[in-house]
Amino acid sequence: MMNLATLQRGFSQLQPRERLIIVLGTVLVAAAAVYLALAPLLERHTELQSRQQQLTADMRWLQAQSDTVARLGSSCQALVPQKGSDKDVITRLVRRNLLTLVSLQAQGSGAYRVTAEGRDANRLLELVHQVSCQGLALTSLDVKAAAKIGTGFTAVIEVTHVN
Repeated sequence: MMNLATLQRGFSQLQPRERLIIVLGTVLVAAAAVYLALAPLLERHTELQSRQQQLTADMRWLQAQSDTVARLGSSCQALVPQKGSDKDVITRLVRRNLLTLVSLQAQGSGAYRVTAEGRDANRLLELVHQVSCQGLALTSLDVKAAAKIGTGFTAVIEVTHVN
């Protein structure tokens, strides 16, 4: 087994250019090792920063919507159930809220999938409230920024008729 003294003796017997190549090679290997050790950490840090910014933006939006949500927490006493089929009622409510009805699909056994677009997310939330006051239970709600520029938001709402 070689010890440090043997390595030093062998190193000192090398030509100056050979010593330089070994020193530079050692520095490059050390730099590569440090890079390979730190690269995943830096990448994860960047991902976490991006996620934190996204969550912060989501929290600000939710805080901005808190007044609307608080108003929706009230009962449906002021809303009179409308006459007509569930499709007709949903269509009227979408139009009344000045939203664009992209699609309205019957999913079977009193279930519907509604896709609506509008510039104001509050109107989409108001639509959900009004639909629930018409005897339709919310199954799922997905509100996203609309794909079309200038449209605002797109909501995919799934509801089921309550007996």
